[in-house]
Amino acid sequence: MSESFSRRDWLKTVGAAGVGASIPGELIDAQPAMGSTSQPIASQTAPAPGDIVELYSTSDVFIPPRGRSFMKFSFDFPEPGVVFGDHRFSFLIFTDENTYSLDRSRMQAKANGDSLELTCDRLVWGGGQQTSPGKLTAKFTKTGSTIEWSVIAEAEHPIKTVTTVVRDVPRGLVSLGGGPLTDTRDGDTLGGYTFGAGDLHNFGVTSMTTAVGIVQV
Repeated sequence: MSESFSRRDWLKTVGAAGVGASIPGELIDAQPAMGSTSQPIASQTAPAPGDIVELYSTSDVFIPPRGRSFMKFSFDFPEPGVVFGDHRFSFLIFTDENTYSLDRSRMQAKANGDSLELTCDRLVWGGGQQTSPGKLTAKFTKTGSTIEWSVIAEAEHPIKTVTTVVRDVPRGLVSLGGGPLTDTRDGDTLGGYTFGAGDLHNFGVTSMTTAVGIVQV
């Protein structure tokens, strides 16, 4: 007669195995055994300027939200980005009828010292399941610790706005439009420019007369 094995015990066993398998290679003492010719596992290198990285609307975002949250897709929306300086930059194109992102397979980036040019000649929508004609060119320059960029975009429909998603910004106190520094904790902060972003955003929006945001770290 076989020995009983509860579901709880099975989960403990599987969980322990899963934890062991998920330890990054660089944290493991990979000394080769006596007589072995195998080499230690190499550490993963950090992305270099010009690297195109796969990102989504849920990348580096608390799911579910831990505080106030505004205008989020209910699914993973592609936001492929490019590395420049200490940040990763993604772009979204908004028209009156849809939201578009860049097709990662059609993105190219050329870095040259303190400058970078990103080009893409096709857009995606519907969670990345559909494609659409369109173009985007973003040019970056870095002077000291300052990064500036300009964007030119084309789409089938009139473009309402282009959003730049900047990741890897250090956590700190936030000021919008020259207002007081505030600890936003784990919630979102919505700044409206101009005229408080219109009457549709009257639920806790910070109205800005000057389009500037500051993070004090």
